Amino acid sequence: MYCTKCGAVLDESTGLCPSCGANEAQAPAATVVNTEPAKKKYGFGLASKTAKSYAAIFTALMVFPAMICTVANLLSSSEKFWAGYVLGAIAVAWVFLVLPVLRITPPTVTAVICFVTLSLYLLYIAKMMGIIDWYYSYAVPLCLVVCALVAVTSVLVSKGIAKGVHLPALISAEIAVFLICVEVIFDTNMFGAVDLKWSLITMCAFVSFSVLCEAVAYVVKLNKN
Repeated sequence: MYCTKCGAVLDESTGLCPSCGANEAQAPAATVVNTEPAKKKYGFGLASKTAKSYAAIFTALMVFPAMICTVANLLSSSEKFWAGYVLGAIAVAWVFLVLPVLRITPPTVTAVICFVTLSLYLLYIAKMMGIIDWYYSYAVPLCLVVCALVAVTSVLVSKGIAKGVHLPALISAEIAVFLICVEVIFDTNMFGAVDLKWSLITMCAFVSFSVLCEAVAYVVKLNKN
């Protein structure tokens, strides 16, 4: 057994180095890494029992329509695999509605998985319908927006900021942002310039709902105090 600092032979009974005085017996304790703070910091791997129960029930409910559509498609005389629309929609719904709740991956990884899943599903639809042009102009940018919002939601939920009444307020505000992004993408591709109209009008309703939720949360906090 040798000293890791100077290379001298250690006294195995004490773990002390006769040359530099280093105590190698305490070294293994210093190398122990606790991963719990990291999990708490980034909010993954900490799904509650309620979240796990919800994920199990949601997954079980999705099995029936997936099996019915697949069997019906295989028994029909259709040349196209139309059941792919249903299976893809179920996969997208599971990734967006279950994966963030389970917190088995960090928010950034969750957002990437959501983006890949949604992009592949929309690409499948474009291929099946034979209209691939809109995919790169509209579908991909909208996928990026949706997945960015999913990442933000995952971070705020994992940190305990978006909970209770704050969660519907956050989702309502994100819908307002999404609608604006939809009009921006549409105007840019169709007219080459942005002229926000309907999205701003619709946004008012969702922002008003968010403000109302935050007001309710504030009143509840005052009453508790």
